[in-house]
Amino acid sequence: MTRTLSAPQAPIHRLSAAATLIAVLSVGALLAAPAGARRGPQAPSTALAADAAAIQSELAGIPQRGLTLGFSTAPVTVVEYADLFCGPCANAATNLLAPLIADYVRQGTVRLELDPITLGQRSSEYAYGAYAASLQGAGWDYALLTYARSTAAGSGPPNAPDALALALGLDVHSWRSSLFRPRWARYVEHAVAVASVGNFTSFPVFTVRGVPDSTGEVPVTVLRPLVTLDALNAAITAAQSPAQGTTGAS
Repeated sequence: MTRTLSAPQAPIHRLSAAATLIAVLSVGALLAAPAGARRGPQAPSTALAADAAAIQSELAGIPQRGLTLGFSTAPVTVVEYADLFCGPCANAATNLLAPLIADYVRQGTVRLELDPITLGQRSSEYAYGAYAASLQGAGWDYALLTYARSTAAGSGPPNAPDALALALGLDVHSWRSSLFRPRWARYVEHAVAVASVGNFTSFPVFTVRGVPDSTGEVPVTVLRPLVTLDALNAAITAAQSPAQGTTGAS
């Protein structure tokens, strides 16, 4: 699968106080967008079709519910706060998410959740696209395809949102009719609120939540940019051992 991504040490994707407000306002602007402004899908290019097929193969057999990927019995939950229009987040899809899915999610150890942060109307369109795709059991397929198609400049895919839905074989009419459900706005606003309260000023951020310790407390580790695979592996290992789980930021 061809992934044209920004370099691992690309500038960190940041959320300012003004951007927080823009993120919430962009949701309203997207909801108000007239249906005629949306372009109809065209047949996917060879590259887009190949990326979609590779992602579907990567996720095949793993249950999805909403934007949660993995088995409900997984003892560890990893939540990613990320913008689908973010170069470093697209890098993380290759460097962190791919091994996380193969080594932990598929094995039933980790349940992976995506909480999209939106910093403009275009990133909102793809976040809403992922939520709409989740109604057809393909929310993570859509999110990963958005990252796979991202440009080196972190300016998102050159493909329209509905082109990604078509490439994944979704019912595009049903997908399009589900794009502007009010609950998507509430989900995005909640993610932005959590990011603000947690002082998540750059992305992606990962939280790793494990099993309760002897006192009943659930250990939570917060991993802030730049997150390494070693740090993520260590946090997951600690989360599986209540006596070793840690709460705090790294």
